[in-house]
Amino acid sequence: RALQLSGAGGPPHVKLTVEWDMSTKERVQLQQQAHRQQHSCTLDECFQLYTKEEQLAPDDAWRCPHCKVPQQGMVKLSLWTLPDILIIHLKRFRQVAEHRYKLTTLVRFPLQGLDMAPHVAQRG
Repeated sequence: RALQLSGAGGPPHVKLTVEWDMSTKERVQLQQQAHRQQHSCTLDECFQLYTKEEQLAPDDAWRCPHCKVPQQGMVKLSLWTLPDILIIHLKRFRQVAEHRYKLTTLVRFPLQGLDMAPHVAQRG
């Protein structure tokens, strides 16, 4: 209202005061604390989750070639080889129905000496 009443050019200074009830103020403070205490993980933990064995859903069952019975299988992603230069692209958003949410998890990673041996498939 102050901007509309002041005419062309606006007022030289506008002071805005907001008064919160105690429950709203406490809720805002809790959200700020939660934002400051951001969840973090290591790059190694990210690779462990990426290469972890998972059980397929019952509707993804495969038919055993010997007994012809649908079997609920397991799937595991593995890194077979590594290039000389490894570029890692981390997921930044999460899709839930029609909504996208930005992920705020801090990923800690070493600048030197990243050991990828535990995440490469064992051959032989």
